[in-house]
Amino acid sequence: MQLPIRLRLRRGRTLPRPSYIASTTPSPLPVDGSRLSTYSALTARLPMCSLQRSWPPLSRSSFFSTSPSAVGEETVVDVPKTEDTADPKPSTFFRVKPLVPENLKPLLDLSTPAAWYPEARKIRRTIHLHVGPPDSAKGDVPRNMLRSASSGLYVGPYSVHAREFARRMKETGFHIEVMPEDVDAALSKIPPPPDPVTHWAASPAAASLEQPVHTAVIDECQVLADASNGHAWTRLILGLPAENLYVCGPPHIVDVVSRLAKLCGDEATVTVYERRSELRIEDRGLRGSLSNVVEGDCLVTFAGSGIFALRKQVESFAQLTAAIVYEGVPPEVRLQQVNSFNDQQKGHKVLVTTDAVTVGMVPFVRRIIFGSASTVTEDLSKTRQLPESKIYEVGNLAGRFRTSRNVGYVVTLTNPDLKRVTNVLLSQTISPLEKVPVRPTLSHVQELARELPDAKYSEILKLLSSSASVAADAFVLADLRVPIQVAEIIDDIPKMRLEDRFLISMGPVANLDLKDRKWRSAVTALGQAIADGTPIPLIPEPDVKVPDTSVLDILNDTEIPDEVPPPPKIPRPSTTAEIHALTSSHALLLLHLHLHSHHASLLPPKPKLLSLKARIETKIAKTLENMHNEKLTAKLARKSYGHKVSALSEKKKRRRAIEIGARARALSLQEKLAESALTGARDISTPLM
Repeated sequence: MQLPIRLRLRRGRTLPRPSYIASTTPSPLPVDGSRLSTYSALTARLPMCSLQRSWPPLSRSSFFSTSPSAVGEETVVDVPKTEDTADPKPSTFFRVKPLVPENLKPLLDLSTPAAWYPEARKIRRTIHLHVGPPDSAKGDVPRNMLRSASSGLYVGPYSVHAREFARRMKETGFHIEVMPEDVDAALSKIPPPPDPVTHWAASPAAASLEQPVHTAVIDECQVLADASNGHAWTRLILGLPAENLYVCGPPHIVDVVSRLAKLCGDEATVTVYERRSELRIEDRGLRGSLSNVVEGDCLVTFAGSGIFALRKQVESFAQLTAAIVYEGVPPEVRLQQVNSFNDQQKGHKVLVTTDAVTVGMVPFVRRIIFGSASTVTEDLSKTRQLPESKIYEVGNLAGRFRTSRNVGYVVTLTNPDLKRVTNVLLSQTISPLEKVPVRPTLSHVQELARELPDAKYSEILKLLSSSASVAADAFVLADLRVPIQVAEIIDDIPKMRLEDRFLISMGPVANLDLKDRKWRSAVTALGQAIADGTPIPLIPEPDVKVPDTSVLDILNDTEIPDEVPPPPKIPRPSTTAEIHALTSSHALLLLHLHLHSHHASLLPPKPKLLSLKARIETKIAKTLENMHNEKLTAKLARKSYGHKVSALSEKKKRRRAIEIGARARALSLQEKLAESALTGARDISTPLM
C-alpha cells in the first residue's frame, strides 16, 4: 500500500506540473538530481527536491497521468510513499531543465514557424495593419480593398461571421463564396469549386493556405493574445499567400505583428484609427448595487462560471430582462442574444456578458459596467488584475456611432476599481502584446512518433507541451491541455491512424464536457468507429424540453384579442445542467462536421448534420431565454396580461361607443326622413351628426 506525501514547493518561478519519467525497476533519486532513468526515451520536466530517502517505484500510469500546466506561487505535489518510509524533510527546492535526448531536440524545435508555410514565402507580401478601438471603422478600408481586388479572402473569427459577410456582399451584387467550414486546411486542401470563384469568406480553421490571392483580410486579431485559440490567427498571419494582407485589431498588436512581418521578410504598414463616438467615464462607481443598472447597460464579468447567477441578480434588482453572452454557447447563439439586446423596442433591455462579447459582436451599449477590475486564476487560488488590453477592448464597446446610443459611458460596480479603469481608458495606451502562440503541426507529431514508436499519442503531446522550444522573442507554445485530454481518451483505441488521432484531438471540442463520462464515451466510440471503418450513426438530439414561447414572446404579444384571454402559463425555468447537455451535444456535432471531409463515407450526410446543428442551436437559444429570474418573469407576464385585459376593455368600450353612435345617426336620419315627408322637402343628402 502506498500513501501520499504532500510536499510544498517554495515560492518562486512558474513551474510546470510534474510529468514523471522512470524505468520499470525502482531507481533511487540522488540528492543532487544527477541521475534519472528514462522510459521509452521520453523525458519531461521534473521538479527536483532534496529528500532524505530513496525515490519509490512509480507505475507507468503515473508517468503521464497529469498534463503540463503552470502553477502559482505555491504548489502541492503528491508523491507516493510506502508505509515504512518516514516523512521526508524537504530542504532546498529548485528546478532543472528537461532532460531531452540529443536525437529529439531537432524534432522539438518550433522556433521557425515562418518556414512551415512555403507558399507564403514565395510571395513578397505587404502586411497592412489597421488598428483602433471598437467603433473606429478600422475594417472599412480593408473590406473595400477586398472588393476591388482581382482575388481575395476574408477571414472572420467564426464561420457565422464569414457567412454573414458573404451574405451582405452578395446583396450588393458581389460574387463571393464561403469555404467549407468543416475542412481543416492544415491537413488537406480545399477542393476547387465547379465554377471559378475569385473571392472567398472563411473561418480561421477553414481558411486555405494553398490558394494564392491578391488581397486577404484577417479580422478580430485581438484573439492573438488567447493562449488556446490565438495560434489560428498566428497561422494566418504567417501563412496566408496574399500579396496584400490586411490585419485588423487593437493597437497593442502592432509590435508583435511587425516582428512577424520581419521574420517572414515582408513589409509592414500601420494605419491608426480613432473612436467615432464620444466616451465618458463616470465619476464614481455604482457602490456595488445592481439596482443602479438601467436600460442599455452592459454588465461585464470575467468569471464565466457565475454568469447565470449574476443575470438573475441583475433582473431581480433592476427589474429588466437581460440577454446573456459567454464562451460556452455557440457563436450563432451569442450573435442572436446581441441582436436581441440591440432591438430597443422588442429586445432585452440589459446585456450580461463575459469578454466573449469583444470578438465578432457589435452591441449597441449605452454604458459598460465592469463587475470587477480583477479576475481569479483557473484553480481559484488567487486573484490577478485584468490585463490592460481587456479593459481597453471592453471599455471601448460603450457607445456606437449613428445609433441612439452614440455617447458611451464607462463605470465600475465598486469605487476601488474605477481608478485603474479610468487610467487605462483615458490614456488609450496599453502594454503591447509581446508574444503570440504557435501550435505543433501534424508533421511534428509524425516525426516524433517515428523516433518513439512505443510512445502513446498523448505522451507525444505532453512531450511537446513540456519540452518544445520556440523563439522566445516572438512566440509562446499554445495551450495543449484540451488536446491532451482528448488524446488520453482515445489512446487505447487500437489500429487508429496517427492522422485521425491528431484530427480528433485538435478539433473543436473546447465546449465538450470531458469530465462527464457520457461525453468521454462518445468521443471513444467516435474514434473506435473511425479506426474500425464502421458507419457512425447520427448523434441523438438532446432530450431537453424547451417552451414554445419565451418571456420576450409574452411581453411582445401586443395583439388585442376579442375575448378575455387565459392568464399566460409561466414555463418551468431551465437549468444549467440542461444548457450544459445542449452545448456538449453541439460540440460533439461540430467534431463530426470537422471529420466529415476526411470520413464522409462513415458519417451521416452533411445536410443531416447541419440540420441537427440548427435545431440544437435553436434549443440552446430557447433554453437561455427560459433561464430568466422566475419572479421577474411572473411579474412581467402579469403586467403584460393586465395591459392586454385593460386594452381589451378599452377596445370593447370604443366598440360600444361606435355602435351607439351608429344607432343614433340612423335614428336621426329616420327622423329627418319623416320630417321631410311632412314638409315635402327633398334635401336629405346630409345626415344629422
